[in-house]
Amino acid sequence: MKRTLLILTILMAFTFGAKAGGTALCPGGGTTFSNAVFFDPAWISGCSTGVNCNGTPTLFDNTTTCEPTTAMDACAPAPSCTPNTNESDLWFKFYALTTTATIVINNSGNSWLSAVEVFSGGPACGGLTQIGCGVGSSPNATVTVPLSGLTPGGLYYMRTFGSSNQAVQRVGLLCFCGTVGLTSTPLALSLSNFSATAQNSIVNLKWTTAPGDDSRTFDIERSIDNINFTTVNTVNAAGSSYQFNDQPSVHKVILYRLRSTAITGRIQYSKVIAVNVGGKAAFSLRSNMVSSNVTIDATESIAVKIINATGTVLSSHQLKQGFNQVDVSTLPNGVYFVRSEQTGDMIKFIVGR
Repeated sequence: MKRTLLILTILMAFTFGAKAGGTALCPGGGTTFSNAVFFDPAWISGCSTGVNCNGTPTLFDNTTTCEPTTAMDACAPAPSCTPNTNESDLWFKFYALTTTATIVINNSGNSWLSAVEVFSGGPACGGLTQIGCGVGSSPNATVTVPLSGLTPGGLYYMRTFGSSNQAVQRVGLLCFCGTVGLTSTPLALSLSNFSATAQNSIVNLKWTTAPGDDSRTFDIERSIDNINFTTVNTVNAAGSSYQFNDQPSVHKVILYRLRSTAITGRIQYSKVIAVNVGGKAAFSLRSNMVSSNVTIDATESIAVKIINATGTVLSSHQLKQGFNQVDVSTLPNGVYFVRSEQTGDMIKFIVGR
């Protein structure tokens, strides 16, 4: 039986639902593609052979209350594999590990007709191109979508939805048992050095490539939330040492990363670095979907609390500058927040196993 959904319109970007006998996550939605949830390979752990969601994999809940139609749905091209898109969509995004991948959608014992559509491009609305589409041959059938011609390290999007003229066959639980070639972690760019310093509201970025680097261009990307990154400049590769001056319009902690495109088309990302441009101390999460540990990058020593969706404080932690891991393995699956004691800033994360 579904528990009452907790909706915090200010703090929550999407809704989380739970069912007795197991957990069902409701990712995606919203009006921007930043709300698509990164595919986590850990979701397929616990899968066993056969059709349906055998074993104990992570389940996702495709119901009207779980994910209502949003502007994000209208941004995508109509699926070529089915004329029916009349049920709520769950949105995901992933990095390709190699040039090929396979997405498998299994139903969790529900008689519903599931479908999946995969896209390149984005994230701007209207910028997606369909590269794969699949729909079940019958209610409760497995959907398999093979993908080829992918760019290793490239970012892609996908949505799952119910596809049927009968309302009862448009909702149910699904899992990704059998899915391969997807990751939530961008391919790492090897640099000898990457730094950022701020003076008089100007950020000076410097980086040095390692021997053998085959980058063709470097896109300098900026963010204030570690989710939405904007390209501020593109530098052509020439030599091994580079620098660029950026003048952001906001005076706070700014995050930067480099997006390298190789001659072969391979895309890699540098680590994310933070610089304080006259703003408050801040922190960021490396992933908003976790199972046992929350990985937090802090720009300075800072005290934080872990709170649940109702605002109850569950634990307190003193973070050191840099990399921190907070154990949340004892928390039930659900939506939680890391809150700064100094600034009041909060970042949401989801525990799902």
